[in-house]
Amino acid sequence: MARGYRSPILNRGQNRKKKHNEKNTGGTKKRLLDTSRQKSFIFDLENLLERLPVAENRGIILATIQNKLLTQSFDDAVEYLDKVKEKNKLTDEQANQIGRLMERYSRYR
Repeated sequence: MARGYRSPILNRGQNRKKKHNEKNTGGTKKRLLDTSRQKSFIFDLENLLERLPVAENRGIILATIQNKLLTQSFDDAVEYLDKVKEKNKLTDEQANQIGRLMERYSRYR
């Protein structure tokens, strides 16, 4: 017999060797930032945040929204946006624009 050749009978049914990650189902998918469009998202978000009334918090808001969309989930980013809306006195229109932008640049992964 040639080396590395196995009879197909040995690998059938219950006699086959189980793989190490067979129980891994992959988990649930979360809505996160589409990493291939990350630079475009940052550019568009910066343009929206330029219109904010509080200038010193723009960088912090941008970085936090980006980080939450990349690592945690879309829902966490929306919760943070609600907190920012209350603290920095954003209008509903500005918060909705940022929310729509987050929806446009996110996907399930």
